[in-house]
Amino acid sequence: QEAAENTPTEIPEWMREEAAKSAVEAPPAEPETTETAASETPPTEAPPAETAAAEAPLDSEPLPPTDEKGVAEKRREERNVREKALQEMADRREAEEDDKFRNRHRNKGRRRLAEEDGGTLTAESNREYTWQSPRHFGLDIQFAPVQYNSLTLGGAGAFANKQGNGARVGFEWMFLQEFGKLSLGVGLHYSQLPAASSVGGEAITVTAVGGEATFTYRLDLINHQILVPFARFGMDAAYAMQNRSDGSVFSQGSYRGMVYGGGIELCLFIFEKRTARLLDRNFGINETYFVFEYAKSQASNAGSQPDLSHDEFRFGLRFEI
Repeated sequence: QEAAENTPTEIPEWMREEAAKSAVEAPPAEPETTETAASETPPTEAPPAETAAAEAPLDSEPLPPTDEKGVAEKRREERNVREKALQEMADRREAEEDDKFRNRHRNKGRRRLAEEDGGTLTAESNREYTWQSPRHFGLDIQFAPVQYNSLTLGGAGAFANKQGNGARVGFEWMFLQEFGKLSLGVGLHYSQLPAASSVGGEAITVTAVGGEATFTYRLDLINHQILVPFARFGMDAAYAMQNRSDGSVFSQGSYRGMVYGGGIELCLFIFEKRTARLLDRNFGINETYFVFEYAKSQASNAGSQPDLSHDEFRFGLRFEI
């Protein structure tokens, strides 16, 4: 009996075939996972949104779809902010370059200019004492009352009223600025005798338009000289016309003569130095003067018609640029 128990029982052939067939058809068993193994497993990529939504439990809230329009708008705003920042940086850099350029051209005598104003040169006031621009030209704008000495026009004889009003605009080129200023200039002038009475008692208006070419010397020896005397000499020409009270032309003719005179200029820099420097820095107006001038015109040929010999008392402003 003990021998029968210890003897191994043989498995029939048909049972072996059934076991092999079931082993092939059954899937391999997955190993059991523990919390420790899960924690040591490297993270895997998150599944796409559609897969995650499909595998999510029915009672969980679905993920919102991606807002492509909102993302594009946000990116556009960020790009606009970057572009604006770059433009501001470029503008700031350009302004710094302009400041450097102006600083290189400032007058080395700024400290002396500050002392003239009764102050000291500081970092805050440094910009107020800029370099002086070069001056080559002059512009005169003047009111010019005229006094005719022996006004005669063809057929009218002498006039009882010889006092008229006028204006003058002059432009000069200061070609020499050593030991004073020597300039060559041209000017346009206009004058009128309103309601003048001729010897015959007829009311006539005399209008004259002309020009002049002159040489002028100014005794301007120092910077910002307060008073600048000057003398002028040149040629004068005009075209005159007489009109009756009804507007009809009584007579007309041309006049040629010599003009000379002189006057004095008052430099306005001493009254408002800061404004004067701002005009120079922003507009290139180096000096501004108030001008008083006397000018006399005499006919080239005595007895010529018309005779518009006259005296002028001009006053106005002069700008040197």
